[in-house]
Amino acid sequence: DSYIEKVYYYNQNDGILAVNSETPALFNEVQVANITSDTTYTTVEGETKRLAEDTNYKLEQAIDINAYAIQVNNLPQGRQTVQKAYDVVLGNEEDVPVTKIGNKTVDQILAEEGYTGLYGKQVKYSGLDESTTWRVFYVAGENDECGQEKGTIYLKADQIGSTTLGTWERGTYTANSYNAEKTLVGEVNPEWYAARKDETWNENEKAAAYLCDPSVEMWRGKVVDKTDENIKWIMGAPSTEMYMKSYSQYKNNNYDSGYDSTPTPGYKYKTTGDYDTFIEGAIDTSSEMYKNTNQNWWIASPASEHSAHVCLVYGDVGGLDTNGLASLYGVCPVVCLKSGVQLELVD
Repeated sequence: DSYIEKVYYYNQNDGILAVNSETPALFNEVQVANITSDTTYTTVEGETKRLAEDTNYKLEQAIDINAYAIQVNNLPQGRQTVQKAYDVVLGNEEDVPVTKIGNKTVDQILAEEGYTGLYGKQVKYSGLDESTTWRVFYVAGENDECGQEKGTIYLKADQIGSTTLGTWERGTYTANSYNAEKTLVGEVNPEWYAARKDETWNENEKAAAYLCDPSVEMWRGKVVDKTDENIKWIMGAPSTEMYMKSYSQYKNNNYDSGYDSTPTPGYKYKTTGDYDTFIEGAIDTSSEMYKNTNQNWWIASPASEHSAHVCLVYGDVGGLDTNGLASLYGVCPVVCLKSGVQLELVD
């Protein structure tokens, strides 16, 4: 592959970026490609510079003979992220899988508009149902919570219908019969799954597994081209971890979710205070993607509040909450697309 990203860490004492398997507490992280002195890079201001001409950076061969590190002069101690200042790229960018929305790349949109301008954009993709409203929900970073490679893009649909999570829906999912091809509940709820993969699942955990089943026709039917290899999977809702990460980037806040075994195994939300299973008015109701105008809607994660409760969003008031499995709530599927896809922007 002509484009290989490497992760290096800056050590002020040594004065170089060096390969390291773990992030030291006071090291600065930067991502670089295989580069030479003729490699050009683009600054955040949009200027194109040749690496060899920049007096603030110089080329140093790293431990890996196939990669190079950049020496950073006079970088102060602390966790400043060099990547935010310089994005080092190869000259042959056509070899890099770049997702585009209209005539702009995702990176260009982020540089110009930030996550507020990217997330929620209404788009179309050739392999998905055109009558469904799809919005950009999340773009995977270097360490994606769901284990997807950097650049993977997730689209969320506006509500397509409603469902309960009754006995029939959750009846076939248990920890012992867990199959990643049958349900993605472990992949998109990694904190929960790490603690519960070998345990007997409660009813709400089975219900979350149903929402994460890519074979359910209610949302599988929204994939019109089943042979499209760019479509990794589709499921009935984003997980709590996905939702909170996306919203936190969108609003530039520290919203989070976390697994808790008390009073029962599942997730709680965190905004400005402690983790809780109900936070009223947490979500900006001006954002259609995060609140959903039509009705309250399920989130594909078990709730820690009760063994028969699943996470949800109260759309009318923007509340983060949970409720019982017999409740009839909205379904807003999420689809995972490989990086490099071409999306059509809907005006």
